[in-house]
Amino acid sequence: MKTFLRTLTLLCLCVLSLSALSEESVSPSEVLVKPFGRPDPNSPFITMLVSPLARPNGQEDIIPQTFRALQEVFGPNNFRAVLFSGNPEDIKDADLVLGSTGTYLRMPNKGLRDLATVASDLHPDPNKAEDSLFVTLKSRNDINTLEDMKGKRLAATGPNGFAGHDLALGELAQRGQDPDHFFSSEIYTHYDMPAVLTKLRNNQADIGIIRNCLLENLKKQGDNVDDIKPLLVKDVGESERCLTSTDLYPNWTIAATPRLSPELSRRVVLKLFSLPSNPGGLHWTVASDYSGADAMYKQIRRGPYAYLREWNLKRFWDMYWPWCLLGLVLLATGIAHNIRTGYLVEKRTRQLRESFQNQRRLEEKARRAQEKNGLPAKDWCCRSNVFDRRS
Repeated sequence: MKTFLRTLTLLCLCVLSLSALSEESVSPSEVLVKPFGRPDPNSPFITMLVSPLARPNGQEDIIPQTFRALQEVFGPNNFRAVLFSGNPEDIKDADLVLGSTGTYLRMPNKGLRDLATVASDLHPDPNKAEDSLFVTLKSRNDINTLEDMKGKRLAATGPNGFAGHDLALGELAQRGQDPDHFFSSEIYTHYDMPAVLTKLRNNQADIGIIRNCLLENLKKQGDNVDDIKPLLVKDVGESERCLTSTDLYPNWTIAATPRLSPELSRRVVLKLFSLPSNPGGLHWTVASDYSGADAMYKQIRRGPYAYLREWNLKRFWDMYWPWCLLGLVLLATGIAHNIRTGYLVEKRTRQLRESFQNQRRLEEKARRAQEKNGLPAKDWCCRSNVFDRRS
């Protein structure tokens, strides 16, 4: 009976945790899974941070299963899951982090190491699962191309949303646009993905960014999305069965912080990889390529490359060190040239002065010799005066 009550409590907590993910205002440190009782002091107490994940999402069913699995690994009294902002400064004393690839990559200085990534029947390759779609209303006949989208109002899930914001901005950058000044304004729905469509219908925005497959899933649920028009649809091959405007990037990821020991990391990986697949083939596996997402963030100067927006001496040197080095070489060359030129001028002036003084001595000596021999010294005097005037 006690075991049944614990299981029932855990399921309720998981349902509450998923509901919390869809709330319009996400408060940091909201507990999703609480320990059942007093922690065992002889075992490590593990805290998992969960970043806000925009809902609805066909992959969210794997979260309760993951919570239960980790409780089995660490004990129901020694594990808790907490909703956090997704910002690196809020990671604090966590042992595990569950979030998008964007959340993982935003924390390069926190020492995180990816342990497992979600895959499914729809996206069997965990390296190519997350992407975004630009949408507008079909009634907007004035919005069809990239040029038409410029200067319009944007609705997105949040400023740090991975599929709901950043990936779409990365696509704009790839197409030669400046994503920072492409839209006239941006409004956010606090990780509520269908609310993006509502913003369009209420004329609060002109363009929306949604996750891949949202339109297809809403249509399967019976929602009418016939008034929505996809934009910038691209062909990414058979790996993507839904409309997309961007390339595909890695899926949700669980990462370990340096607080989690190698042995506990190994136990987590073994447990997650041994879990049976959920309906739809949801399971944990390994992603091997985050380079595309990393390059995207560098191009839009967000996430781990947000520092590129800050001008300081280090960044200036990192970006322009070849020109700085060339300038220093030219400056040193100019200084050396000036020093050498000054030295040569001074040397030549000294030589001329000494030559003039020698000539004066010779003339004086000749004048005296003429006077001694009784010859007039006027010519010498005059010649000397002329020389004096020329000098």
